[in-house]
Amino acid sequence: MLLYDSKECTLSEAKDFPWSEMQEIAKDYYEEWFRSGFGFLIDCKYPFERGELNKSAFYLHQATESFYSSILLVFANYKPKLHDIEELGSMAENYNSELLQVFPIATPEQKECFELLQKAYVDARYDKNYKITKEQLLYLIDRVEKLKAITERICTARINQ
Repeated sequence: MLLYDSKECTLSEAKDFPWSEMQEIAKDYYEEWFRSGFGFLIDCKYPFERGELNKSAFYLHQATESFYSSILLVFANYKPKLHDIEELGSMAENYNSELLQVFPIATPEQKECFELLQKAYVDARYDKNYKITKEQLLYLIDRVEKLKAITERICTARINQ
């Protein structure tokens, strides 16, 4: 669809990057975003131990966002500017079906835990009514550890192919 053509400018043709160049870009993104996710996952444990559960949930959300971002950048060279881990996860699942099982929502408890993690980016910091239990956090930490392992495996395999 042509919106306007002044006849004064021409666009250059799109070109394909060689895989070696894309591989370097993917590796750089992976190192940045996976390291960030790994750091947030470690960091969520300190406030947890001090009983600062909301802060722990926020860091856990950041870890989740970073791992999904790693996958999107390695596989698609694209990451939307959003903090919606449900949307990021939905996009990442296109690259590996194992990701569908990271945050199951088959039971009301599983669904509630994921919703608490999803809301943690804003509510854990700014909503005095946001509450998450130690048990819910322990469950979510386990799920994010699983996401980390899948992210590491599929991203390094993609970079090394």
